[in-house]
Amino acid sequence: RKFPEMKIILAHLGGFKLWDEVMEKIIGEDFYLDLSYTIGFLDESKIKDIIKGHGPDRIFFGTDFPLPNSKAQTMAFSNLGLDKDTKEKILYRNAVEKILSK
Repeated sequence: RKFPEMKIILAHLGGFKLWDEVMEKIIGEDFYLDLSYTIGFLDESKIKDIIKGHGPDRIFFGTDFPLPNSKAQTMAFSNLGLDKDTKEKILYRNAVEKILSK
């Protein structure tokens, strides 16, 4: 509360392997999420539900880089079947607009 402008990014979608809890407690709250290193640990439909529920404007990829298998994670993300705008927001535009431009 002392830092209302602080941006909090929860790595691994805010609850590595606790996906139901993420959906219940975190989605829609005032946090940013990073989804890198989650692909392969939850199914594609759950990733899409989280992106849709939280909004692609509040999700990043790779804020805790380096990560194991970063190339494989990036390739898997690219193959999720998301539209181009959503991919670009998550991969780099959100970081540029919400972190780097301040």
